Amino acid sequence: MSFAQSGNWQVDKLAKDYAKLSYQRVISDAKGILRRDSSLDEEQKKEVLSKLAYSLYNINDYKQAEEYFSTLASLVRGSTESGNDILEKYAKVLAGNGKYEQSSNVWSEYGAKSPNTRADDFKALQSNIQALKRNSSSYQTYYLPINTNNADFSPTKYNDGLVFVSARAKNSPIKRVFAWDYSPFLDLFFIDNEKQLETEDGSMGAGLSSSDLDEVALDNLTTDSYSANDGPTLSFKTAMGFQTKPQLASDEFSGKLNSSYHEGPCQFFENGERVIFTRNGIKNLSYESDDGLNRVHLYLAKKTTRGWANLEGFPFNDGNYSTGHPAFMPGEKILFFVSDMPGGYGGTDIYYSKLENEQWQTPQNAGSDINTDGNEMFPFIDESSILYFSSDGHPGLGGLDLFTITLDENGNVASGLHNLGEPLNSSSDDFGILSDKDFTKGYFSSNRKRGGSDDDIYRFTRTGDKLGCKDALLSVITDEKPIADLEFFYYELSDKDNVKKGKTDAKGQMALCLNAESIYYFEFADESYVTNQKYIDTKGISDYRVNPIDIVLEKTQDANILRPQVLVMGREKDLSRIDKYRGVIFLGDMEKPVEGVRVRFVNKCTGRASEVVTSRDGKYSFDRDPACDYEFIAIKSGFATNYEFVPMEDKRVIRGNPSVSSNSSSRGSGSNSSSSSSSSSSRSGSGTVGSSLGKSGSGSSSSSDVSKRSSNSFFDPRIFKVGDFVKLDNIYYETKDFSLASAAQKDLDQLILVMESYSDMVIEIFSHTDSRGTLKSNLLLSQKRADDVKAYLVRKGIASSRIKAVGMGEKYPVNKCKDGVQCTEAEYRRNRRTEFKILQIERI
Repeated sequence: MSFAQSGNWQVDKLAKDYAKLSYQRVISDAKGILRRDSSLDEEQKKEVLSKLAYSLYNINDYKQAEEYFSTLASLVRGSTESGNDILEKYAKVLAGNGKYEQSSNVWSEYGAKSPNTRADDFKALQSNIQALKRNSSSYQTYYLPINTNNADFSPTKYNDGLVFVSARAKNSPIKRVFAWDYSPFLDLFFIDNEKQLETEDGSMGAGLSSSDLDEVALDNLTTDSYSANDGPTLSFKTAMGFQTKPQLASDEFSGKLNSSYHEGPCQFFENGERVIFTRNGIKNLSYESDDGLNRVHLYLAKKTTRGWANLEGFPFNDGNYSTGHPAFMPGEKILFFVSDMPGGYGGTDIYYSKLENEQWQTPQNAGSDINTDGNEMFPFIDESSILYFSSDGHPGLGGLDLFTITLDENGNVASGLHNLGEPLNSSSDDFGILSDKDFTKGYFSSNRKRGGSDDDIYRFTRTGDKLGCKDALLSVITDEKPIADLEFFYYELSDKDNVKKGKTDAKGQMALCLNAESIYYFEFADESYVTNQKYIDTKGISDYRVNPIDIVLEKTQDANILRPQVLVMGREKDLSRIDKYRGVIFLGDMEKPVEGVRVRFVNKCTGRASEVVTSRDGKYSFDRDPACDYEFIAIKSGFATNYEFVPMEDKRVIRGNPSVSSNSSSRGSGSNSSSSSSSSSSRSGSGTVGSSLGKSGSGSSSSSDVSKRSSNSFFDPRIFKVGDFVKLDNIYYETKDFSLASAAQKDLDQLILVMESYSDMVIEIFSHTDSRGTLKSNLLLSQKRADDVKAYLVRKGIASSRIKAVGMGEKYPVNKCKDGVQCTEAEYRRNRRTEFKILQIERI
């Protein structure tokens, strides 16, 4: 905005009043000038139009502002000047009036004059505005009976009630108004019993009138009218409102905290014994500015027997910029607040300061994930360190919109930014939110009823998704060509009971709607392609753009991509000779023995290893001590290294006929309820990818330490490679249960020893069932069992990031026992297996 002398005293006076933020006076005078003075030249007329349009914009009177910005935009189009700021404000005004298509067109003009991603983002949202409306059924909102015809906003909890900001008139013979918009100054008010606001329709309970309610006066905070949702500086606002008198009475909070000017958003801390609040400076607690403006700043006070006292300014207050809108992180050691201090991204930004050794540290800007060249304000942080704030700089429905983003314990951004959408947001200003820890209920502020300065407080409840699903487009290709009619299934890891099926169209695509800030599991299985599993993390997924998910599948006949070769270690179980362990190594179909397999049999009591290489008949035979556990390992080039744990035999000798079975039959009985499952070697690949494990591993143990451990540990890690599979036999479950039985913990404790020795090792646990039961129920059962194994390892100190857990259901049997095929119990049992795959041994 230009403030140079125009040669017309009326125009010059407008510029001075505008600089003083006296917007109502500017509006009144500018309309009179345009109506009466025909002697204005084109530049003077444009100056008057600009002051009028911007003043209406700053007091949120978008309906009137639209007319004047439309005229200004026409003037810009016919001139050589860029007019970017005019086009930006015009686009925002149109969105604030719900005219999204027109707003999108103006953003296109803006982007054509000055190409930038911000214009593209606003245009993309306003071309897909339903993306922020589809989740509206998850919420109910209620207008509160404490509202007046002036501004009421930004509630915060205090004892059993709420303290909020209001511009309601005081019982005073002196009428104090704010030149910004002629609204009363803001003060702090208090309702002592929050439960009075929690009726189903948001109104007072049946038969209850405001005269029936006790009004409890709290010593010392006042009610001037201020609002930080106007313009580039922190300020306060009110206007003609929805109702002239509140139906539910509230009291002025504190005469000592409230002043003759503005008091605004606050937060209580140290169990309600201290408060930090927003206020204009007065007397000895004011700050001089170069331009003469009395800006709002942060002040602290302490509760005493005489009320609120010991007022002091926040150490980083300055007369040349504002500070306000405080919000503590959990622990009350990091304070977030709003400021227009120099060095920000533009408008008002969100900052934070840490309390260290009882001293507030230099404020840090919260960063570009949060702040924009617009205005960010009204932060609130819940018990889970989730930040909620309002912004007109991020794409939204119009005016200030409410956004959410997760912080880490140090105040840094830890998730993607998301617009809360309707009905919490609207085309008007929406701000000043307060919620419980699960975001199932709370309050927010909005001027949606009357616009302008008539802010009101609403209560909300949530019964559905917090953010709703976001648009995604799945594309599946092979050899750079789409795969049509490909079936797949997927589910959200936090909702594994809800397995969904999909099928690609002729373009190899399918439109999906995925929940934000979640993780999904996708699986594509077709005889023509190598099975592909993919985890999709929707952290940071766009609220309004179509998010691409690209999947590339390899054909099974492609060079170097073979169907995984499976080794099945069949055992001749002669219970009359428990001192022998012998059998045949088969291919996965159990029909063809495999020659040239190196088989190791390791006594876990002594560490002594025996080894044979199979001939054409695939047979092996070892002596064994029935009182000792053994490792049974099969190794062959082109196959995944396979492992089975052989537990000691029971002392009782049971005579019977020899039969061939899998080692996993040594314990357990019954159907899917008896044994955990995990990914089979049928998915392992060749197991030759990556480097071999060095003698000392990558952990902190020396080679001798590892040797000592491996003699008693789960398996000898020195002979395994990345891509190898290790089978877990000794994991059992009670009937229809997925919780680990105590007998399973022995194997897992040995695995933990290995993972402790090799601290960079990363594994993937796979769980399988037999074919009995439905596809969905088996998938869910196997996933729960895999998750339970992972949970056990995590409880024992293995980092969650080193373990992936996947339930495969019945889809990958190691024999012929598929749906419709009758099998023996031993054959079914062979398919109920738990394995893990080595994804990493040493960090690369």
